[in-house]
Amino acid sequence: MENELMDTSFFRAKEFDRLLTAMLQSAPGISDLLFIAGKPPQVETHGALEIYAPSAPVLEPSQIETFARGILHDNPKLLKDLAERGSCDSSYALNDSRFRVNIYKQNGSFAMVMRRLQ
Repeated sequence: MENELMDTSFFRAKEFDRLLTAMLQSAPGISDLLFIAGKPPQVETHGALEIYAPSAPVLEPSQIETFARGILHDNPKLLKDLAERGSCDSSYALNDSRFRVNIYKQNGSFAMVMRRLQ
């Protein structure tokens, strides 16, 4: 699994940041952003989980893996945690928003949950 995440050259930071911005602006009170293969991006607002936009496309496993690669930045400790435990915790910043990020494997594909820190 470690080799799966070694090449971060495909990370599209601007594309990812635009998606995060759109998700955060979709409703007030968003606490979590979820990225699960086979589903559109989801937001958790006041405890309710919903698709962030009716027209949001279903995420492919490769898209989530690309996002995960960009967040991990080839960090050896995070890659080891992901390989050995099946998940790892990291962080991500976007403008004035900071996130705690959990990257994990679900049904053979990467998934991510990003908790917005206040």
